Amino acid sequence: MEGGGDDSDTSGGETSQPTASSTWEAEQECDGESDGSLSRRVQFSDDGLRLVTGLGTQDDFYEFSTEDNSDIKRIDLNFSQNNWWTQLANNYESETDIAATMAYDGEMLDASVGVSFKGETSYERNPTEKKSFNIALDFEDSSQDLDGFNSLSLNCAWGDDTFMREVIYEHINQHYIPAASVNYVELYINDEYWGIYINSQQLDNNFIKEWFTSTNGSRWRAEPLYGRTGHTYGTSGLTYRGDTLDDYTSYYTMKRYCWSDPWDDLINLC
Repeated sequence: MEGGGDDSDTSGGETSQPTASSTWEAEQECDGESDGSLSRRVQFSDDGLRLVTGLGTQDDFYEFSTEDNSDIKRIDLNFSQNNWWTQLANNYESETDIAATMAYDGEMLDASVGVSFKGETSYERNPTEKKSFNIALDFEDSSQDLDGFNSLSLNCAWGDDTFMREVIYEHINQHYIPAASVNYVELYINDEYWGIYINSQQLDNNFIKEWFTSTNGSRWRAEPLYGRTGHTYGTSGLTYRGDTLDDYTSYYTMKRYCWSDPWDDLINLC
């Protein structure tokens, strides 16, 4: 289950909403049976008697050192549109990307990326221009990625003047449960420095592959009751609302599924 409105992943099928008459046939194949190998973030303990999740590892693209700033990379976004800020604001509700060129740590990406505002409280209650951004690296070229990641979440740490709450929280979580990898980046937009951002891993297929032996199954996004600016009051928190599809369609968006009738699984879980 994915929370909030911050995720933009649509891997394995288009995001869609059902109707009462929907017939939910699997739109993509499941991955088949697991070969039994362990995922990257699950290991055997030193005595070989138990499985250990996470171990707090932060490596590869999300490597982060507390000893110096060597792992803080630079991201440059350049918009050719004169009204790029207005376009981003107008597209907030629809979550529609606009094109930009991007350089990562001084290296220009070959194809344009897609950029949109993300977040709820960090957007609506944040009076500053330092908003959170979602970057779709595969916006123009479906094969474009950075170390296997095709989307980035840059969080502005609204409400946390220390800029450490999310980073510390996820680093601790990774010792015990599946949790996102995070580090810091410096963001420049049209050559103007926008400061430090928290680079937080998307909860998408890449995340699932790191922690589980199979990506088979279904994913939903819990939606606010009154749109992205509303409140759920627990209605999207796996609350049991009844046994019919219409009881749930306002509160969840299907992100990925490979089984037929995936909504039955959600209802049964609730």
